[in-house]
Amino acid sequence: AKAKAKVKPKSKASVSTKPVAAARDAKPTPLDDLRLVEGDERGNEEKSLKAELLVSKAEEKAIQQALKLIKKYKGTAMEAELQFRLAELYMRKSKTDRFFEVHRESETVVNLAPRVVREASIKRTVQNAVDTYALLQSRFPGFAQMDLVVFNHAFARQILAQDKEAEALYWQLVKKFAKSPLVPDAHLALGEIVFTRAQFPAALEHFNAIKSYPNSRVYPYGLYKAAWTYYNMREAQKGLKKLEEVVAYGRYVVERKLEARLDLRKEALNDMTLFYEDVAPSKDAYAYFKAQAAELEVGPILLKMGSLYERHSRFADQRVVLDRFIVELPNSPLLPK
Repeated sequence: AKAKAKVKPKSKASVSTKPVAAARDAKPTPLDDLRLVEGDERGNEEKSLKAELLVSKAEEKAIQQALKLIKKYKGTAMEAELQFRLAELYMRKSKTDRFFEVHRESETVVNLAPRVVREASIKRTVQNAVDTYALLQSRFPGFAQMDLVVFNHAFARQILAQDKEAEALYWQLVKKFAKSPLVPDAHLALGEIVFTRAQFPAALEHFNAIKSYPNSRVYPYGLYKAAWTYYNMREAQKGLKKLEEVVAYGRYVVERKLEARLDLRKEALNDMTLFYEDVAPSKDAYAYFKAQAAELEVGPILLKMGSLYERHSRFADQRVVLDRFIVELPNSPLLPK
């Protein structure tokens, strides 16, 4: 939390007591009981539980209402949209179930809501979503948002560790809905699936495919993942070039104030040290990272570079980088380190 600046008043007469009085007279709201208090671990856990119970109750009520509406409008033009909303509700509820599953070891949570904690199941809730998405695809192939249905269905399958089924659905999206804005997201998911199987050339094809969608939210992720794929293919130089593209894109985002786009410069600069060690001399490290970091702080990057050299017993290279650090950044707060 950001600390509020304290402004000293010029005179007592200039200070109004109205805001203070208003704050004192403000009536408490139900949300006040859910606000977390620093240092009160047990109390905060109880408040988090209360919040999740409220959400869970609302979600269950919404699901039951959706099921009633589906029964009422079964066979009409409204059913497909209702089935889609039901699937979304199941996916939303799975997040609440995750809270209860994660806190099954918490004595506080178990004592206060034993039945809810015991019955919560991410797997069951996501499976309900999967069944609903599958029904939509089977019975309503002409549904207006079918590309979203297919993508969400694939994502739900991934949560259940059904990667083969998820992969088939992502491919269906890419091939059947080529103009969908979700195609780059599907390529990213496909690339990550085959990456985990160490099928790096196939992964690289998917990550590089995202370059055709520069306006996509996942565009920098495609570059970033491609860099690591090259590194795993023992092509660190190509990987480093990809990370340079990530940095350049981040700078582009900041310069044009594109708040909806991702700036992955810090992550890329951090990883660059590992790639750089494999392909470039230590004597050029300062100039290289200074140019890449631009207005960002270069000190932490150079320290990591030095640590990498030390870890790999390249002590002469470590001294080169740290000596240059001392000369070039004499006012850095990291200098003592």
